[in-house]
Amino acid sequence: MRRAAILLFTLALGCADTTGGALIKFPFSVGGLARSAAGPFTFTTLQGWTVTLTQAQITLGPFYFNINPPTPIAFRNGRVIVQVTNQVTVDVLDPTLHAVPGGADGETGLAVAVEIDLLGPNPTASLQNVGVVQGTATRNGVTVPFAGNISIDISVANTQNPPEGLERVNGAVTNLDFAAQTQSMQLRVDPSVWFDSDQCDFSALLANPPVAGNYAWDGVDCSKTPAACSFRGGLEKGIKQLTGVYSFQVF
Repeated sequence: MRRAAILLFTLALGCADTTGGALIKFPFSVGGLARSAAGPFTFTTLQGWTVTLTQAQITLGPFYFNINPPTPIAFRNGRVIVQVTNQVTVDVLDPTLHAVPGGADGETGLAVAVEIDLLGPNPTASLQNVGVVQGTATRNGVTVPFAGNISIDISVANTQNPPEGLERVNGAVTNLDFAAQTQSMQLRVDPSVWFDSDQCDFSALLANPPVAGNYAWDGVDCSKTPAACSFRGGLEKGIKQLTGVYSFQVF
């Protein structure tokens, strides 16, 4: 697991716009959706596919909570008031909340957005694998067993969209009042939204033969099967959604 570099600014000194809130530190825990038990998770996508996930993991973090929504053209802009500097791999099919080592720290204030880094283990790879999914998708009598990585395509990076800008959720919406008496923070991750893009057409995966019984998008030749690459891009878009995927609460 690749850990991000330490912030180039500190919460107290690195940003010109600072209100000097009280310093705070508290535990942070992460899990899948709250439900009765871990196990397969079934839902229907916006494209009408009934999906049952049997495996779903994603690596998230560090996290930067901001008093202003970040703009698409700037990286780590605004003012961060709370940070979680460690990564965590989340089994989103498990509702159990697991503590993130080091917890969260920063200063008091109201955070309206959070930037979440999506960092793969190999920083030189053109595809940064940040998670994995496996399951089945059914629509109109067609069932597609699938398995593959959740990847960030760094090959499309340029001066306007550098790798560090692509490898993040650019300001998931929050409404978190970090107060002096804050005791803890929790995050729950909903994987059903990952597949809502119109690019996530599971039938496109049928163009390639299955591997070990599952249809995949890893390692495909995009010039020959562009639809499979489009599916991969749709999944990347899904994990970067600013609403619906990442739900934070403070206590």
